[in-house]
Amino acid sequence: MRKYLRFAALVLPVMMVLALFAGCKVKDGGTGGQGSSTTKKQETKVQAEEEKASLVWWTIGTEPQELEEVNKAINEYTSEKLNLELDIRYSGWGEYTDKLNTIISSGEDYDICFTCSWANNFNMQASRGAYADITGLLQTEGKDMFEFIPEALWNVSRIDGKIYGVPTYKDSAMGNYFVYPKDYVEQYDIDYKNIKTLRDLEPVLKKVKDAEPDIYPLPLSKSSAIGVHTGFDMMVNRDVPLAVDIESGKDTVINLYETDKVMEKLRLLHKYYNAGYINPDSPTLEELPKEVKVVAYAQGFPYADIEWTLGFGYETVSQLLHTPYLSTGTAQGSMNAVSVNSGNKEAAVRFLNAVNTDKVLRNMVAYGIEDKHFEKTGEDSIKILNDGYSTPAFAQATFFSLYTAEPAPADKWDKLKEYVDSAIPSPIMGFIFDPEPVETEIAVVQNIYKKYSSQIDVGAVDPDVEVPNMIAEFEKAGINDIKAEVERQIAQWKEKNK
Repeated sequence: MRKYLRFAALVLPVMMVLALFAGCKVKDGGTGGQGSSTTKKQETKVQAEEEKASLVWWTIGTEPQELEEVNKAINEYTSEKLNLELDIRYSGWGEYTDKLNTIISSGEDYDICFTCSWANNFNMQASRGAYADITGLLQTEGKDMFEFIPEALWNVSRIDGKIYGVPTYKDSAMGNYFVYPKDYVEQYDIDYKNIKTLRDLEPVLKKVKDAEPDIYPLPLSKSSAIGVHTGFDMMVNRDVPLAVDIESGKDTVINLYETDKVMEKLRLLHKYYNAGYINPDSPTLEELPKEVKVVAYAQGFPYADIEWTLGFGYETVSQLLHTPYLSTGTAQGSMNAVSVNSGNKEAAVRFLNAVNTDKVLRNMVAYGIEDKHFEKTGEDSIKILNDGYSTPAFAQATFFSLYTAEPAPADKWDKLKEYVDSAIPSPIMGFIFDPEPVETEIAVVQNIYKKYSSQIDVGAVDPDVEVPNMIAEFEKAGINDIKAEVERQIAQWKEKNK
């Protein structure tokens, strides 16, 4: 782990320089704007002879208003540079996992999809054979990004030594924040910098609710899980609550709903729900509305207020709640994989290579069309002109080829490096669970978890009543068999890595 942090500290400045020159890279390490005219003519001739690939890329989040226009501009660029066109498709935050499960199980055509530890679970889908082995293609179509992205990140993309996904080189540690609209902070004189726990929030929530009875100052959706998973390295996936407590430094596998840490949070959330601080439709709400009343809970990183301000459409302020955590799961927090059934695997890897190393393409995918959605204010800085194309950039590709959007400072990426360096590593960093031996039990446990968690995790029901009921159903469904398999694989992994 420490080797990784030292490695990141050494290579990040170099990577930032390399990213500046990666904007014109194309297939097989060639460059645009450099080299002989003969080479350019040869490349153009080869591309003309090849049939243009059409790719479907499924990703997570709310579809941007002007996606169609931006997608067209992206395709003008990729047609010329990469001999491919792209169809970017979005599915909402609360729907994405179910949507991709349906697409994958039905055999619906697609080429690339967003996958991670917390949505459309990478380990499970890769183990089931949903994703293509791209190990060999990373030496040809993906050579530039393979050299650009640190080896530690590629290691969390491997199953049995083979690479099945492209990790996003970004904020690989997890830190959670309370995020506030600045207007509310000023109106209610909220001392937000000193609010670092769910309990610290109570006086603020009461003050606002007393003044404005019709609003819910702590809005949640059914997938919010405010703080429930914080500090835990989830062993299987988000819907199977077996974990290792990162702060403990021990590799003991536990059910997080059997810990005092989680139960205390759930009791407090239930109290807030009954007090009217949490919206009553939270157990069924797929995702939060754009306008947050008083406080939201979000994963972020230094200067993330810039992104939240752009995303919400109003100025925000925030406070980090804990020292960041680093685990296999957080390193897998954003990835993209190629479908095993794609007929365009080479083109798919060629596109992923470009979006991670070509600055023009990277920023078009993230920010839209220059002089319409953003304007350059410096070599690597921009000003956002409107919210017609607002995207979750973390789900797309590296952060380290992105322009900084005003008012982000010039040291934004340096601060991000420091943030990752400060993270507490999981005691089993690098361990990847193979779910195949207990897939049947996992499927049943997941269904039970979904039935209960949307109520429990938002405080809608008494946790001292419903958590024991959930645990009892887990045990009948075989959660202890899953736990035993996790423990067996951890012991095997430790033996291999002595």
